[in-house]
Amino acid sequence: MTPRRATIVDIAEEIGISKSTVANVLNGTGRFSPETAERVHAAAERLGYAINRSARSLRSGRVGSFGLHLPAVARRLPFYAEFAFGAADGADAAHSDLTLFTREVDPARRFAVDGAIVVDPAPDADIVVALSRAGIPLVSVGAYRGIGEAEVSATLDARHDVLQREALTALRRRGRNRFVLLSMRRDLGAAWAEQTEHTFRSWCAEAGVPSVVIDVSAAPATQSATAVLAEVTRHGGDAVVCAGQGLAQLMRVALETSGVRIGEDLDLASFAASPAEMLDGRLTVLDLAPGAYGERAAELLARIVDGDRTALGHHWFEGAAVRVGQP
Repeated sequence: MTPRRATIVDIAEEIGISKSTVANVLNGTGRFSPETAERVHAAAERLGYAINRSARSLRSGRVGSFGLHLPAVARRLPFYAEFAFGAADGADAAHSDLTLFTREVDPARRFAVDGAIVVDPAPDADIVVALSRAGIPLVSVGAYRGIGEAEVSATLDARHDVLQREALTALRRRGRNRFVLLSMRRDLGAAWAEQTEHTFRSWCAEAGVPSVVIDVSAAPATQSATAVLAEVTRHGGDAVVCAGQGLAQLMRVALETSGVRIGEDLDLASFAASPAEMLDGRLTVLDLAPGAYGERAAELLARIVDGDRTALGHHWFEGAAVRVGQP
C-alpha cells in the first residue's frame, strides 16, 4: 500500500500553527517570522512533505520554471555546466524547475517559463530579442548590448576588471615585465571577452610594459598549444595570461614538454580557471565560482518574478576571487 503523502494540515498540526501560516511560508507569501519559517521547513522535511508544483502553478498562474540560455561555446567549457547546476539549485530554492533553451531561437517562439537567465549574450542576441518581445523577465549574466537592451530586467556581473588587474599586478610584483594574453574574443564574441582584452591592454599601458594579444581557439589541441608557445617565445613573454577555461591547462602541457619551469622561467595565469587549473598551485587563477554564480542569478530572477523592484538593475556577484600562484 502506498504511504499517504504529508499535507499542509499535517505540518500545521505537527508544530501547532494555522495551515494558512504554513501555506504562506511554503509559498513565500504573506508575513511570518524567521523562526516560524524555520519550524515549518524543519517539519516539512521531517514529515517528507513534497511541494506540488503543478497545483501551485494553477493557483498562481505561473509556469513554475525558469529558463536558462548558454552560449554556443558552453559545450567546451566546464564553467557553463557548473553555472547551470548552480542555477538549478537556485531555481529549486524558489520552488521552480530549470529549462535549458536551445541555441537556435525562433523570434516568434512562445516561452513556457516565468523568467529567464541568459549568460554572456552576444550583441543583438536572438534569444534576448525573443524574450524581450515576449515580455519575459530577464537576467543577463554579463553586459548585453543591442535590441531589447532596455527590456533586460537585471544584469549580474563579477568584478572582472578589478580581479584581472589584481592578478596582473601580482604577476608584475613577481618581476614579470613581458605579458602575453591568449584571447578568446573571436570565439566567444561576448562582452566579457572584449572587456578582458581591454582591461589587459589598459593595465599594461598603465604599468609601462608591452602588451601582446594572441587570439586562439577556445579549445586548441596540444599541437596548437605548442604553436602558441612558439609565438609567446618569439615575443619574449614571461607571463602568459589565458582568457578562457582550459587554455592554461593545455599551455601547461606545452610548457612542461618544452622544459619551461612554470613559476620560475615563466608565470602562467587563467582568468577563468577550470577545476583542473585550480588544483595546480603554481598557476595564478581567477576562481569565478560558477556554481555560486548560477545560484545567485536564479535567486535574483526569483525576486524579480515575485515583484521585488530592488532586484531590478545592475548587481555585482561578489563570490569570485584571485589566487596567486606559488613556484
